[in-house]
Amino acid sequence: MNDFLNQVQPQNQVGIPLWMWGLVVVIVIIVAIVWVLREEEGAVDRKADSATQKPQTPTPAPTVAKAVVAEDTATAPVEQAARPVVEVTHEETPKPQPKTRPDNLKRVKGIGPKIEKLLKDNDINTFTQLAETEVSRLQALLDEAEYALADPATWPEQARQLAADKS
Repeated sequence: MNDFLNQVQPQNQVGIPLWMWGLVVVIVIIVAIVWVLREEEGAVDRKADSATQKPQTPTPAPTVAKAVVAEDTATAPVEQAARPVVEVTHEETPKPQPKTRPDNLKRVKGIGPKIEKLLKDNDINTFTQLAETEVSRLQALLDEAEYALADPATWPEQARQLAADKS
């Protein structure tokens, strides 16, 4: 029996057993997978952060300069009969309206993901906008999209309640 053990594992050989190398490889692979997943998660978070940041204010429009020729020939010599005077006027640039964050319209009973998308495609993004929309317009949108089972009769009132709870 000793001869068999000596053949399988020689006594003079010093080193790391093969199973230990396999364990090291498995650990390295697990660490690499975790690292890649965290990097992807960080990239998604960075995209979400950049999307939710306030938009930068646009640079003001350049000033418009108007040249006005002043003719002061009584006091000026003949070669300086006309000299330009620059008058600078500033045009007011309209400030962009702050975009309101869209509400989760699916909180209204009877509105699912498809109807929420339909409403948002028609510029109804918040509970306040939904509350101000007439039932007839909502019904017309639903009829146009062929959503026959939806009943928008209570949606404006529910949206009013949700808007009040939100603020």
